[in-house]
Amino acid sequence: QLNLTGLAVVSAPAAAPARTASSDGEAVSLAIEVLVIDDASLHWTDAMSQPPADLWLQAVDVTVTNIAPGTPMEIDAQGALGGTHPNLRVRGRLVLPGPKSAGSVERLKLDGEGLSLEAILPNVPEGEPRLRGRASLHLEGALPTLAPTRITEALTATGTIRVAEPVVENLNVLREAFKRLSMLPGLVE
Repeated sequence: QLNLTGLAVVSAPAAAPARTASSDGEAVSLAIEVLVIDDASLHWTDAMSQPPADLWLQAVDVTVTNIAPGTPMEIDAQGALGGTHPNLRVRGRLVLPGPKSAGSVERLKLDGEGLSLEAILPNVPEGEPRLRGRASLHLEGALPTLAPTRITEALTATGTIRVAEPVVENLNVLREAFKRLSMLPGLVE
């Protein structure tokens, strides 16, 4: 696990990029021209959902350029969600949080093709309705702050999400309709 966020806090914006100051209490600066991650995998469990949802991203390739505190980094990442061939890509400019900035994400683009809904959606109990199919998405957006308490309200995005070949399993439409009608007073004795 590589946490680059700490680099922004440790180094001061006034320090010159790509130069190291002495360690006698002065700020330390670090600049990385290119960081490449090839063929990685990422496993995430969302324990907050019930039941907990597992998400696997495989064949992950990431390229990050211009890594330095206070300057925008270009990020290009792709991976395979619910499969073995890359079907998801994320691009954008990231500014890490620092002493004078909460950080941001600009020119964010998220593209996905042939994403398996079974791999994305949370598991449902046996016998409950479940949606199957393939999704494609093309979104563009921005995140003007990376402050944890403001991320969800600050995120803006536009684009399209399409579901191909949707199938709802374990759904009896007539039973559900009669169940809803039976809640009306006086309709059922």
